[in-house]
Amino acid sequence: LGGAKLAALDKEIAALRPKTKLKSKRPEFGFHSKIVKSSNTPKWVQVDLGKPIDLRRVVLRPCHDEFNNIGGGFGFPVRFKVEGALEAGFKEAILLTDQTQTDFPNPDIAPVGFEVKAKVRFLRITATKLVNRSNDFIFALSELETLDANGKNTARGAKVSSLDSIEAPVRWRRANLTDGHFPIATDETAIVALQKAQRNRQAIVSQLQTPERRAQRKKLQDDVAAATKELDAIP
Repeated sequence: LGGAKLAALDKEIAALRPKTKLKSKRPEFGFHSKIVKSSNTPKWVQVDLGKPIDLRRVVLRPCHDEFNNIGGGFGFPVRFKVEGALEAGFKEAILLTDQTQTDFPNPDIAPVGFEVKAKVRFLRITATKLVNRSNDFIFALSELETLDANGKNTARGAKVSSLDSIEAPVRWRRANLTDGHFPIATDETAIVALQKAQRNRQAIVSQLQTPERRAQRKKLQDDVAAATKELDAIP
């Protein structure tokens, strides 16, 4: 049902993948939440920018870890939101970006950036659906960047807090989220293009997943299961 557009995107994605190999990374991988058994376990991490900042852009840098042959995008949330606030309690939080309604494609190690316009002191990323690690689930990020109107990263060196953290230095710890270190791709242009192609593909797939089509698919699956049961009962 995706037609030529979906086929073309699949071809583009296949051609881009070989160009997105890792060039280098530091031993400080990033922030890593505690491991849980359910993907629907919310996790959050936040930074204190020290004073109210007029933000213009937020950038999430994915991790890279060869554990379980995952590589780029290790721990990057499937669904998440980014909020800002003037107070640490987030009682009057400002929603800066909402990615909680559909699954976000694995970005590999491409930076995931969002244009914003808000004055905040605290910034929080909440993962509402975690990614699989190895029969369990985690939330991990290599770096958080918050850019002001002058393009300065105001999160560099900022204090980090979180719901939990495995704290296993030097590889994993809260402080790594704002230390300025993140994995570098061999071809940054190719990896950003791959991220865009994956998003476009996800958008097409999401449009195809209408309630009517899901209901029809379930009915067909139920019919097949019923017919298989009848066939198995025949001597």
